[in-house]
Amino acid sequence: MAFAIAALFLAACAADAAAPVSLGAGETPASSEKRAGDVKDDGDADTAAPANPEELAEALPASGPGEWKWLDEQHFDGAPQCMDGSKTGLGVNRSPTGSKKVLVFMMGGGACFDGQTCAIADRALSANHANAEDFATWSTTDGKSAVMNRERPENPFRDWNYVYVPYCSGDTFAGANPAGFKGRPQVGFKNVAAYLPRVVSTFRDADQLVLTGMSAGGYGAAYNFVQVQKAFHWLDVTMIDDSGPPLSSDFTTPCLQQKWKQTWLMEETSPVEGPFPLGFDRTSGVAGPGLKALVKEVIAKHPKNKFAFVSHEHDLVMRYFHGIGHTRSCGAPGLLSAQFFADGLRDIRTIDSPNFSTFYGPGSGHTYFTKDDAMYGATADGVALTEWLRQLVTTGDEAKRVPATF
Repeated sequence: MAFAIAALFLAACAADAAAPVSLGAGETPASSEKRAGDVKDDGDADTAAPANPEELAEALPASGPGEWKWLDEQHFDGAPQCMDGSKTGLGVNRSPTGSKKVLVFMMGGGACFDGQTCAIADRALSANHANAEDFATWSTTDGKSAVMNRERPENPFRDWNYVYVPYCSGDTFAGANPAGFKGRPQVGFKNVAAYLPRVVSTFRDADQLVLTGMSAGGYGAAYNFVQVQKAFHWLDVTMIDDSGPPLSSDFTTPCLQQKWKQTWLMEETSPVEGPFPLGFDRTSGVAGPGLKALVKEVIAKHPKNKFAFVSHEHDLVMRYFHGIGHTRSCGAPGLLSAQFFADGLRDIRTIDSPNFSTFYGPGSGHTYFTKDDAMYGATADGVALTEWLRQLVTTGDEAKRVPATF
């Protein structure tokens, strides 16, 4: 009965744009000393000009100013693909004012960690806007809402260029496994790597870039920050994670983390050096500290960048997801109490760094960045989310380090 309720809940959310993250499990991977993409960097942006134009990939075909254009897999080396084996691409919307600022938005949606949740995620793929037909529908609704709403004067991104990264790999953009759960290709991290050369070439004169995403895409923005920063090496990329909480192992069970790590081959894509902090150590069997430690290390190595995390205080979707493993077995569904989840959010704030900010709004909703009513009505301690975002992306000497709000 408990699983039936949880499955129905996940199915309903997966069909909506604000879908939950359901993470994966699978077979034990082969070890690899080389991580996919080889994306480590040394922390600071290289403020020199972008690479020689002759060394760049071809720019993507232009769209009309302020209009969405879908670019399929033929535009990218490596043929980005979904976990059902189909190919995918991305969407681009050029600034109507000629701005050189770029917002890269990573979509969220249902994913899988076992046969039951993978079945739900398989049925939900059409809701993830990862092909031309589904993207065309999205571009007239959520593609004109929230952070991509060009009509709202309070939107700090209203004049920016937009890049939409669809989500259909079931791995929170962390995977490099061509044979993930029961053979599904779960290669979201490699998909991002395939997009980057032509995105960089298209926006080679960018003067600011914000990498963001919601739910699974929020996790993806945090996890892919290093490879995006390396690609846009002349900028200090800002990362904003909407509702993909980087909880420590005190709040996300190591057995669940182990499933992600094994299924998606996360050790091959890790953005940090040294032992991978999720799941259990390969040699000692000791549990790692979890996602919080991974994010903390990335932040520490990039002191010139800004990092931020946004969440509802009692996010119900994430309480279901992170409840896995807190009951009987690691595969059994569960539900974290509202207070326990809020404690986990407060624990994230112990990443005490001047370049890390949080915004925790009240309630049990899930995500802010694709729905107008969620984003434009949000406040925390009297601070509007739009004002918090405006301060976060302010550039120059007047830039503010945004205080944590709850």
